[in-house]
Amino acid sequence: MNFRVTTVVFLISLATCSMSAQEQFRGERAYSYIETLCKPEFAGRKTGLPGARKAAEWIGQEFKQWGLKPAGDRGSFIQEYALLVTQEVSTAKYVLENGNFGPVTYQEGNDFTVYFNSGSGKISSEVVFAGDGISEPEKGRDDYAGIDVKGKIVLIYRGVPEDGKDWSKENERDYKMNVATRHGAAALLILEQREFAIRGGTIHEEGYNAQMPAVAVSRKMVRDIFQGLYRNLGDVIRDLAKGPQSFATGRRVSLSVDVQRIEPGRGENVVGLLPGTDPKLKDEFIVIGGHMDHNGMSPDGHYYVGADDDASGTSVVMELARAFASRKSGLKRSVLFIGFGGEEQGLRGSKYFAAHPTVPQEKICAMFNFDMEGCGDGGGGFGGRNLFPAGVQDYVTFLPDSVRKKLQVSRAWGMGGSDHSYFIDKGIPALGFFSSGDHPFYHEEEDVPKTINVQSLQFVGDCAAGLLEKLANERASLLYEGVRTGRCFLMFGDQIDFEPEAGFTSVLEKDAGNAVRLTERMGIHGLVLPVTGAGSILPDAKDLCSAADSASQWVKGDAEHFLRFKNGNSLSDGAGAGKLALAFRIDGTGPLGGNVSSLRNIARLGLNFFHFGTVDDPAFAGGKLTQFGSQVFRTLKDEHVIVDWAVGDIAIAESVLKEFDGKVIVRLKPELLRDLLRRVPELATSRNVLLVAECCQETAAADLSELVDAAGEHGLHISVASHFCRGMNHPPDWTYRLVQELCGLRLKAKGEEPAYQEMVNVMGGSLRAFLN
Repeated sequence: MNFRVTTVVFLISLATCSMSAQEQFRGERAYSYIETLCKPEFAGRKTGLPGARKAAEWIGQEFKQWGLKPAGDRGSFIQEYALLVTQEVSTAKYVLENGNFGPVTYQEGNDFTVYFNSGSGKISSEVVFAGDGISEPEKGRDDYAGIDVKGKIVLIYRGVPEDGKDWSKENERDYKMNVATRHGAAALLILEQREFAIRGGTIHEEGYNAQMPAVAVSRKMVRDIFQGLYRNLGDVIRDLAKGPQSFATGRRVSLSVDVQRIEPGRGENVVGLLPGTDPKLKDEFIVIGGHMDHNGMSPDGHYYVGADDDASGTSVVMELARAFASRKSGLKRSVLFIGFGGEEQGLRGSKYFAAHPTVPQEKICAMFNFDMEGCGDGGGGFGGRNLFPAGVQDYVTFLPDSVRKKLQVSRAWGMGGSDHSYFIDKGIPALGFFSSGDHPFYHEEEDVPKTINVQSLQFVGDCAAGLLEKLANERASLLYEGVRTGRCFLMFGDQIDFEPEAGFTSVLEKDAGNAVRLTERMGIHGLVLPVTGAGSILPDAKDLCSAADSASQWVKGDAEHFLRFKNGNSLSDGAGAGKLALAFRIDGTGPLGGNVSSLRNIARLGLNFFHFGTVDDPAFAGGKLTQFGSQVFRTLKDEHVIVDWAVGDIAIAESVLKEFDGKVIVRLKPELLRDLLRRVPELATSRNVLLVAECCQETAAADLSELVDAAGEHGLHISVASHFCRGMNHPPDWTYRLVQELCGLRLKAKGEEPAYQEMVNVMGGSLRAFLN
């Protein structure tokens, strides 16, 4: 080879290496994966059926071609798990035999759908409406009381009472199936909270009854049943929120459903590993996942291929895998790229992987989930800013303005309809990515490749690649010395500092950006500042009303860093936007000068809290409220100002709380809260009282666990934010450790999913709900 040819070859090789080292996410490639996944040979990729297995194997082959390591079972790319698998054998038949205008025949796929894992049967029977399908007499609700449903077709609305109680379990389809089975129903019709029935709703193993058909019906079908009965569907649904609305309809329906169970039922995830390059950090893992399954093929041959939901998410995962595997300069941390199965059947694949990961679970430091990235306006975003606030802020800061305008960033969300859920459940920080704009063909036959917007794929892929590179190359460990779980639940929730140290106000005024970063590190999304006095914006102000107005104007003047607190949603808004929600308080009745009317005036200017921190207040005398105190409390209730009660005298607290029926936050040390609950046990069930356990380094997790049992998860908030700025350069180690120890105790006491719900509520959920 002569010198000239050698030089040309060298230059081409150098250029190729340089391009490979900087290989980028390519939306067109991602689109090509969508086209492949939507081919007829994969038959809509319903997990448990051959088409889904073929799709998983194809993804695994692509992973292998790009150089990823197999990270599934037995040295393969596939991880298997047990799954309830059924297939509808023939098109279901549904006829309203005696409608108001005669028989009406309905069409599967157009008017109604058969739930995945429905039972089989041929029934002709009366329809009985059983409200929300709840039978919990001990909780004060029984929709089956006074009606006979044995051998009949039960119709329910998928809703729950609006009485402040936790009805989340009773809103699950499995629960409603089990209750209908227990009462002897022959079939179950469910009106979901939408106009039309859509394909893909699932009954899980927990609710499966092979002999009982389960069908999702449209509102029109229910209106046809109600027509002539002088029952307005909208009114019935409205009234269900207040109490049972159950009755025999006198209408008869003939229903024929034929569903075959396939055994042994198996699902699959496909898992590829890109090893990290750092000798130490390579043992930390980031999961990049999206679900590869969709809703298969109907018995009459209609394909539901799910181009947007979620071949698009799978394609983003695949293209990220290809791009990063092609780069010569690797990532410090290891990355697992996963296509989950069984999402449409209840997050089964991601649930299994989160519980049985193919790497040590305690070494997984983050998860990115991609669900429906293909439609919309060409923009996108992610939820999860509050989980890694500093990293996200650093990443967003250096984005071009044109990108930031199209980027939507919000707080993390937990249990719901996608595969990040069970990672959060395990205390693993999980971010959910999405494309912005409309997704018009959700679970419809029209969700095909030609409806995909390649710009949406490109935007989401670019954002994810940038953030992945940022987190994967962080120098410090993202496992936080073994307290990742405690940190996750703290950051996932919300903290308010009700009494920030007076000196912190100067930080807010002089360096607002630093103030936000300091508070975010502790999961603090709200501060309550005094209107006047030490720690206020205007410490020398004498007039309460002018001071309150000036403080509000000051907040509005720095909209980049602050937002004015209005209710619990303000905490979520702040967590998602990287801003502090600032609320205002009056400390005791002293500033009122004995004038209750001034309290009414300042309340109407937006006063949020009224703080009582000592018994030496004109509102109290002899352990009881004075006449002036009664007027103050009555005004606070009338003007919807929340009382922040931090008086440690249990006798006075008992007296005041029994008399006052406005909203009160009782903010005391855990041992004082337990004493108060012993004397006033009804506080645990009061909708107007939130117990806030003020924790410190000496607080024992066992004491908090006992308090959760005594107060209940919905009436308790655990605060580690009090006077946080004493250690504001870094979050105190004890905070993460305390939350992690509490989580461990609740896991032992309640099991995984109940413990997760408890942790979400006591670390912020109950606080937000109370403030709304």
